[in-house]
Amino acid sequence: MSKRVLVVVSRGVTDATPVVVWDHEVAILDAVHGEGAVRRLQTKDLVDKRNQKSTVLPGTTQAVIQRDLAADHPLKKVELETISTAELLGRHLKLGEEFEGEPHEEYQRLVDVYGAHKEYKLSNVEYVYGRFSEGRFVKSLAMKSPEEMSIGELRALLDKRGIDFEQKNTKNELVELLKGEQPEEEEAA
Repeated sequence: MSKRVLVVVSRGVTDATPVVVWDHEVAILDAVHGEGAVRRLQTKDLVDKRNQKSTVLPGTTQAVIQRDLAADHPLKKVELETISTAELLGRHLKLGEEFEGEPHEEYQRLVDVYGAHKEYKLSNVEYVYGRFSEGRFVKSLAMKSPEEMSIGELRALLDKRGIDFEQKNTKNELVELLKGEQPEEEEAA
């Protein structure tokens, strides 16, 4: 599964820009900015291990984490958690979050964002992954097809997309719902 990653793009001797992208965008950034211009960072890379100080984001911070005792309860329990500023940044940027979008829409978004290749008459995305119909882009996402997902994964994805389903739905019915079809029982009714 492609995940959100933090990278630093070197555009020159004095210009290094940190940016959060999907893992599958790194190869495109390499094509745009040159091989080796993109370096992946992990949240742990932001902290100097010798003295446990953040090398990019100094200090620590207290993050307020609010947990409701109950939805209708008038009092709310508030906890303070002391974490490094780097860890807070990682949480805020949702580093490690898995890509769950539609592959064709993502391919088109990347064409719009990264534009045309400077030497060839094609987009940077097509230069790296080929045409969408060739399937290399979808493979780079390492996404499971609905047929490969477990019932739990299908339910979670349907829930995330706001598609109603019933607990009694079979795997095939959940796959059909995900593809925009109605289960056969409802069509017959």
